[in-house]
Amino acid sequence: MEEQLLGFISKLKSNKNIQSFDEAATKQAIVLRCLSLLGWDVFNIEEVYPEYSVGPDTVAKRVDYSLRISGANKVFVEVKKPSEELEKHQEQLSDYFSHEGVKLAILTNGITWWFYLPLNEGIWEQRKFYSIDISQQEAGDITSRFVEFLARANIANGIAFDNAETVYKSQQKQKILQATIPKAWNTIISEPDELLVDLINETAESICGYRAGNDIIKQFLYTYREQLSISADISIPPIPITPQRPPKTRKRRPSSKEPRKDSLLRLFSDIGGEGTRREINERIPDYWELRPEELEIENGTQKPLYWHHVASACQGLKDRYGYLENPKRGTWRLTDKGRAFLVSKGMVSKNVDISPKPQNSSPEVEPIHADFKDKKISSFYFRGTRYEVDSWRGLLLELSKLMNAAHRSDFDKVLGLKGAKRSYFSRNEDLLTTARKIPETGIFVEQNLSARNITRVCRRLIALFGYSEEELKIELNPV
Repeated sequence: MEEQLLGFISKLKSNKNIQSFDEAATKQAIVLRCLSLLGWDVFNIEEVYPEYSVGPDTVAKRVDYSLRISGANKVFVEVKKPSEELEKHQEQLSDYFSHEGVKLAILTNGITWWFYLPLNEGIWEQRKFYSIDISQQEAGDITSRFVEFLARANIANGIAFDNAETVYKSQQKQKILQATIPKAWNTIISEPDELLVDLINETAESICGYRAGNDIIKQFLYTYREQLSISADISIPPIPITPQRPPKTRKRRPSSKEPRKDSLLRLFSDIGGEGTRREINERIPDYWELRPEELEIENGTQKPLYWHHVASACQGLKDRYGYLENPKRGTWRLTDKGRAFLVSKGMVSKNVDISPKPQNSSPEVEPIHADFKDKKISSFYFRGTRYEVDSWRGLLLELSKLMNAAHRSDFDKVLGLKGAKRSYFSRNEDLLTTARKIPETGIFVEQNLSARNITRVCRRLIALFGYSEEELKIELNPV
């Protein structure tokens, strides 16, 4: 799915004729094609219903498409032509986007896609949680976001709505902090804390050699309180932060003429031909000359924007050149063709072996009570059925979803699962350190747990509903 969608998005970016499309052409050539590549059956009106009527019969309006699962409306999509400005349409859509209780709504002109959470509070603009601009953003980033928010599979299992809420809440927190931090600063200035007074005094002493009385510092703050105060309307820009990286013996930056793809392959040469996505992302600043805007932290993911560019570059080296492969989720590896390219360019680091690593083809399956310290999970078996997950956290979330599906009427029993000092499930996400909502419930599950604690909670979880430990097994990533 993702490779085909990426190719289609790339073609759209280079298509100069799109601006001349009318609304009908936009629907057929762009919107329906995107939906089809995202797994929707565009020829089945039980899934993609065109001109869907909403509202009372007397004032019924029609939304261009209703995306449906098992007869229930899940997403409304309203389409305009590419030359149309979307701002003047979003308010008029608010009534019937929210009328049927759909959780997700989209307004698009084919190039710009605005994603909304219609049931959330606030004016319509505040309910917009993400925007895609095909002409401006990277094709790989666009593809990832489309899959996260609009893939049929993610809509059907509720993950798309969880992803949307996560992005929305991160934006809301940013807005709250923008309003609160200036107030906090002004409070400190008007009612100076002893720690602030001591800090100023110590700094003054280090500069001039004399230490002042605390009353002098307080008088200074009082005298200049108006100049030091900050307007509550101030906008706090994101701070560019480079992720912490382990120390290395040497750093190697490319020349200004070296293509980024070559610099990325050079990185693979230095790390032995294979690395995790996180390892690559954290080391790339030593190989790419990053622009300031690429170092900015994205609200939704809390990661630097350049991480998306690295993902797109890796995907291009895989799809276009065949230099990389993606043997398992979260890992990139040089192919024979990639190794040959490095050798031909003289880019292989000395004393670094980039030959293929032997792979264990038979995955290891362990009982749930085994010791999983420093081991990575690839899937789990419950009652003979295999479920793929990409982390230990994913195991706990997926198992919780299975228990809810099988025991919906009494699933709230999980609220009684607690440790010595903490709860593992709660209806209040603020009571958990890292909360993740279990789809189709109002219950959150703790995610800030070690592999050992997660497997312990999983054992208690299945026992709560009458299952034995023998019915749950863990498949580990091959070494």
